[in-house]
Amino acid sequence: MLQTAINRDKGLFHHLQNHNFEIKLGMINLVQNKMFHGLPSEDPIDHLDEFDRLCDLTKINGVSEDAIKLRLFPMSLADKAHQWEKSLPHGTITTWDECKKAFLAKFFSTGRTAKLRSEISASYRGTMRLF
Repeated sequence: MLQTAINRDKGLFHHLQNHNFEIKLGMINLVQNKMFHGLPSEDPIDHLDEFDRLCDLTKINGVSEDAIKLRLFPMSLADKAHQWEKSLPHGTITTWDECKKAFLAKFFSTGRTAKLRSEISASYRGTMRLF
């Protein structure tokens, strides 16, 4: 059974009510093959989308999707992103939605936000010209 880091005082694992479930090694390997390092060149939204897609492959009776995702997510992080996860105080994040919001707040840069806003605006102006 996977028990890695369950007794830490920080990070995502500590708050999980039902620690007693097993995630198959094959799933762990799939998640670890898609690591997010926290580099400026990486897209955190793409990482979350891919992570959600992989997690949809796993269902465990009596275990919520949030618990599975919160257990697996730290295994998808490396380097700067891993350090961020380890620095989270106990109880800070209790749901998958909270985790995603905190992750994006940390790794989705304001520069990327401005670029997307500009692309959306340009796309919108192009659409308006068609009518």
